[in-house]
Amino acid sequence: MKGGRLMRTLPITVAADADYPLPGLLTLPDGAGPFPAVLLVHGSGPQDRDEAVGPNRPFRDLAVGLAALGVASLRYDKRTFAHGKRLADALQGRLSVEEEVIRDALCAAALLRAEPLIRPDRVYLLGHSMGGMLAPRIDAEGGAFAGLIFWAGTPRTLDALILEQNEASLAAMPPEQRAAAAPLVQALREQFAALPRMAEEDAQHTHILGNLWAWYFKEMLAHPPEEYLRRLTKPVLVLQGDRDAHLSVERDFRRYEALLSAHPDAAFHLYPGLNHLFMPSPTGTIAEVLHEYQQPQAVDSQVIADIARWILAHEGAG
Repeated sequence: MKGGRLMRTLPITVAADADYPLPGLLTLPDGAGPFPAVLLVHGSGPQDRDEAVGPNRPFRDLAVGLAALGVASLRYDKRTFAHGKRLADALQGRLSVEEEVIRDALCAAALLRAEPLIRPDRVYLLGHSMGGMLAPRIDAEGGAFAGLIFWAGTPRTLDALILEQNEASLAAMPPEQRAAAAPLVQALREQFAALPRMAEEDAQHTHILGNLWAWYFKEMLAHPPEEYLRRLTKPVLVLQGDRDAHLSVERDFRRYEALLSAHPDAAFHLYPGLNHLFMPSPTGTIAEVLHEYQQPQAVDSQVIADIARWILAHEGAG
């Protein structure tokens, strides 16, 4: 950023389990420190440390932009990106977000707090998309974060969100494609509806979609995001673009506002014209989103400035 500080980037390895080391980068502002820091936790699917989507690198944009404003960050390759086949072979239908996301995030947070250039009492978690959904759970399981940032997160369950996205895609299809795809969406709807009464062993042997089995979703149903949100008392920052084709302003952003209405330290920003990556979106429609993500852009500088300002405003607290 123009007029910002210089920065340094150091290689770091996150290893929640010795069998799954995860290469990452610690990005530091120039100076002696110690600095406040933010841990960047990915959205769904195999993701690299930059959360690359086509030519876009939202986590890299965040790391560079935050360092220029005095905030350090740690980002790393997700376990399903770095060790996808080996993890799938080892766990098969038993994979859950504990193995995929949570354990590594907790390990990464501990690494940050142990770094001499980082203020151990000022380590924040920024969760993008599913990472935002899981952020309160990660914190509750031992993250001990100074605050949480929901970056295009959702208070809903993953199955509800995926079903809504598939229904939106179905509605945007031409009639002939819609007729062919409708039975697949209906089958998905029925599978998700059956999750609560499905036995654990059956769930671990029932395929849902992609590389995911029923257990992946059923395990998350036992940890509803709203329950964690209602218990939150530490600082929270909720950010969403109003042209996010994956989320709903009413069912996600406004629901966060309602759930956190009595929270002592919650801030909310809804950005006009920005998509799920906090980059400009001409339409905000599910039909155009894949094409949109192939256009090289960058995370909006105001979003990065708002995150840094919020973190630095809390630096003297506690």
